[in-house]
Amino acid sequence: HPHVERLIGDFTNLVLLEVDTESAGTFAARAQNLQRRLWQDLEHRAYGGVRLLREVARHHGPERAAMPVVFTSVLGQDMPGGSPADPLPGLGHVVSAVSQTPQVTLDCQVVEVAGGLSVSWDAVEALFPEGVLDDAFSTYVSLVEELADGEGAWESECPVVTPAGHVAVVAGVNATERSLPVGLLHEPFFE
Repeated sequence: HPHVERLIGDFTNLVLLEVDTESAGTFAARAQNLQRRLWQDLEHRAYGGVRLLREVARHHGPERAAMPVVFTSVLGQDMPGGSPADPLPGLGHVVSAVSQTPQVTLDCQVVEVAGGLSVSWDAVEALFPEGVLDDAFSTYVSLVEELADGEGAWESECPVVTPAGHVAVVAGVNATERSLPVGLLHEPFFE
């Protein structure tokens, strides 16, 4: 269309990607496996993610058709240049942005802007305990920074450090040691 440069809209192609969180190995090895899986899944891009979710909902019910995490990437695309003060020349400053996609709990968006990386999360905050999203986002940003700084994080099996507050919660929940009653389990029943 002769006025394609004037269009603003959401021109999204959805690809569902299975992420194996159980495999062992370095972060780099797991990232390579995930990349291979993405290339395999892209071979089926003609059968889009929305169409697939509709079929899953039709056959197994809508609760099975939720894909709770979305990764939106514009990395590697030519974006307008600019400066940190004016990252999108001609469009003004980004003051606020939000994406709201049905059945999505968390949408992570990444884009290169003005020579830097912009990362934002849109999430359904009511689904998370207070502070969890803030801690998770801070941890994610720390991971990205560590990956950008050198090889150490890439060669680690788990380069993410769990926030101290969450370690304390897990320790409290797992502290199940109690003094045990004397006698056999069935004796109080008969008494």
